[in-house]
Amino acid sequence: MRNSDLCRMRSLNAWMATSLRKVEPLNSTVHIDALPNEILTMIFRLSCLETTVYSTLVTDRLQREYIMSVCKRWNYLVVREPMLWMCLQSNVVCDCSAEAHLEEDLENFFLAAERAGTRPLHVSHEGDEMHALVKPQFQNLLPRIQSLEFRDSPLDFIVKALPLFTPSQMGRLQRLSIRCLEPERFDIIEMADQLSSIFTCQSLQDVSLFYTPIPFHLPAPLPSLQSFKISTNQPLDEEHLEALRNMPNLVHLTIRCGISLREGSALLDNIPTLPLLHLQTLSLCADCYSTQLLLGNIVAPRFKSLELTLAEALPLPATRFSQHVLWPLIESQRFAMPVCKWLKVSVSKRAEGEGGSQHVFLRAFPSEPIGVEYWHRCGGASLVLGFRPSHTYYRNQMTRRIFRSVFKDVEVIDARIPSYYGPDEKSSLDMPRKWWKIVFKSLPCLRRVLVDIGSKDYFAIFAALDAMRERHSRWAPWVERTQLYKGDPKNSGKIYPKKGWVEIHIGRPTGLKKSTP
Repeated sequence: MRNSDLCRMRSLNAWMATSLRKVEPLNSTVHIDALPNEILTMIFRLSCLETTVYSTLVTDRLQREYIMSVCKRWNYLVVREPMLWMCLQSNVVCDCSAEAHLEEDLENFFLAAERAGTRPLHVSHEGDEMHALVKPQFQNLLPRIQSLEFRDSPLDFIVKALPLFTPSQMGRLQRLSIRCLEPERFDIIEMADQLSSIFTCQSLQDVSLFYTPIPFHLPAPLPSLQSFKISTNQPLDEEHLEALRNMPNLVHLTIRCGISLREGSALLDNIPTLPLLHLQTLSLCADCYSTQLLLGNIVAPRFKSLELTLAEALPLPATRFSQHVLWPLIESQRFAMPVCKWLKVSVSKRAEGEGGSQHVFLRAFPSEPIGVEYWHRCGGASLVLGFRPSHTYYRNQMTRRIFRSVFKDVEVIDARIPSYYGPDEKSSLDMPRKWWKIVFKSLPCLRRVLVDIGSKDYFAIFAALDAMRERHSRWAPWVERTQLYKGDPKNSGKIYPKKGWVEIHIGRPTGLKKSTP
């Protein structure tokens, strides 16, 4: 680098630091029109490397701005850097908003689309404004739309807006997301018909429907659809399965449905099996009837991850849980579930009006997980079971059946609580001694338990092991040794507990042919 260039870069860095110090007390952002042209050129060079659907310009301390935000400065950059736009990849998506509350915003929208050339567009719309969608300039952009999103729009508006998107002209459409404001209404039947016409786009790869009527009768299968997400207030039924038959190449499936209040078996209807040969991840939030209806009929030989959250209106007996959930998952031999040796136990915040009950989540991993996603969500988990215990019988019986069938190969239980939980949230699992006794009895391969220092679970574990040794001294497990890990109170990531945790090594007798009690 020449000395002149080096001095110029130093002056730019000094200018940015000065500007950030001036603006930071106000809103911690710098408006992109206030940046010098050299920095704008650097921003656009960075944008050339961004190939995701939401192509942003600036990250880190500057506020993220889209390409359309600097339309007024484009002419100068094109004249000064004629080769700058030649670097733009064809798969970079111009993120535009068609809300158009002001006429100036609408002009910027069309200007951004024109400046983007032939590159595909991501169009998002929020509210119930039809002004931008009915313009001829917008209709000319339909062949370039790659991603279409409706956010918080009334159902009546979506019914009127969808006919404006002709499927024959939208050959590039890959992602469709519709999120309605209010729950679905049964008096609007034409909504499903309009969705069926949109589904004729053979290039669709990702579809998300939130509180939106689902098109059950599709005119033709969708060979390119890989991800399908639905959220509805209605329970699953045979029509939902028929809609999934037209998606043979699904890889990711997410379903959140309502409670059916049916106590019978879902396998008595003689429904043909649903082959989803490419399905790898399934996230299901439903009651036992809907769970049995889906798990008992699909065939997924490439299955890798299941996230199951049970939502029952009434306390669930353990026998029904075994018949409707565990049997389709384990005994049907339709899923290639990997062997899980690491189990993460977590609880949610106590919800108001639930009588002090809490949601419990069991996340199983093939090996020790690494990363922040392990604490926040279920990234990398092979099996996630979530349920809300209502009383002791429900909790203990279900725990015993789950551990003996699904988690029988678990070697490590992680009961630590991350430090980012606030004072109103859980600081420990608060599982009773009897719950831990069931865990030690049901997991013959368990060798280690990770628990926070000084938590209630720490003392409950030792109390459970002591009680088991007093009653069954020959085959009961014991504490072999403990290892202390000190926490970091200044941990910026706020992942591990600040006070530290204890690794409890469990010893078990060998050579005893004692069946699990």
